[in-house]
Amino acid sequence: MQLIVVDREHDIERDGSDRSVVSAQDFIDGERTKDLPVGVRVINRCQDVSYLSLGYHVSLVAEARGQRAEPSVEALLDLDWEQPVVHVRSLHKGASSVPRIAVLHNPEERMPPSNAQALATFIRVGKLHGVTFELITYDDAEKLAEYDALFMRETTDIDDHTYRLARKAETLGMPVIDSSQSILRCANKIYLAERMRANGVPIPRTLAITREHLRRVETEIGFPVVIKTPDGAFSRGVHKADDRKQLEAIASRLFEASDLILAQEFVATAFDWRVGVVNGEPLFVCQYFMAEDHWQVVKYASAGSNDYVEGNDRTLAVDDAPPDVVALGVKAANLIGDGLYGVDIKQATNGLVVVEVNDNPNIDAGVEDVVLGDALYERIVRDFLRRIRKAAATAPQQGVDIKRKSANADDCVASSDGQI
Repeated sequence: MQLIVVDREHDIERDGSDRSVVSAQDFIDGERTKDLPVGVRVINRCQDVSYLSLGYHVSLVAEARGQRAEPSVEALLDLDWEQPVVHVRSLHKGASSVPRIAVLHNPEERMPPSNAQALATFIRVGKLHGVTFELITYDDAEKLAEYDALFMRETTDIDDHTYRLARKAETLGMPVIDSSQSILRCANKIYLAERMRANGVPIPRTLAITREHLRRVETEIGFPVVIKTPDGAFSRGVHKADDRKQLEAIASRLFEASDLILAQEFVATAFDWRVGVVNGEPLFVCQYFMAEDHWQVVKYASAGSNDYVEGNDRTLAVDDAPPDVVALGVKAANLIGDGLYGVDIKQATNGLVVVEVNDNPNIDAGVEDVVLGDALYERIVRDFLRRIRKAAATAPQQGVDIKRKSANADDCVASSDGQI
């Protein structure tokens, strides 16, 4: 069976076959398609499939539900950027060589995933285990092929160089944390909601809505309600509406950037649980408390401002944290992949709910490492070593299916403008 998704149902004529036709909005709503089996082919015929368009979200939601989207989200992104990725394999160093891991960071970032002390600890602990961690910036992207792995310590996003750099590294056969797939899946809150819901993970009541269906928020969720852009980060693009007037004003702004926005039940809590997970195993557990007189962990001085305050934090040993919180965090993370994740969980009145899965969780000295100390960094170092050895073991022999002429980006990614 295959399902054809179009902008409007009358955009395609039925031909009497077993193909079903549904509009993009009905597909995303899920009421008419919720009983489709996993693995069904979803053929996306929407006219606009650019980033954050309704058509883009059709393929994204299909993949979140375990269906086969044609074209895939990766293909849509490559098409949107006019950057078809050339799949290549790299030559890995021999077992006696010291592995070199490129750590992508941005010295100008106000809220980086790792503070300077944590980055220094990665370098120091890496040396103790025979691994060289080297800080790079986007300006060093042309040197990427010189390394054995890539570690993202710059905030990731689909619509910037971080995703494209992860894709480039993967074409070189390099292990990447965060993988491009993890970035793609975690960067979009609509994908996360669908992925969790399709696999029985509890989440707040959630609607993905278009401008034409905004009225559903009031009737199906009510106020107060949280309104989100699909791709916001660090509390940006996340707003609370207490009534219809605020809802309409917030939605009007957000629809300028995306055909779909997310409306989610407001769950008031004093803190969020954060469960850190690496390679399917719990790494740390934190409580991130709400900023003073605010409903979020981060409170910005004003819209668009870089001035902010954060709430307090408390780190627990995994064994001392509530087992149901840890188990839910691991389950949610494993639905994304086997990388490094931070799962945000709230304790609602009717039980635990997953709010978000972050592909690029904070590892900050003085916060996440308070309990484990160097052992936290060692866990991540050892996981990189495991991935590097696995990549080396599966890499083709020299001269077979190898294209590594130089570290020039043009050898790895074909681009209309010569950039990654």
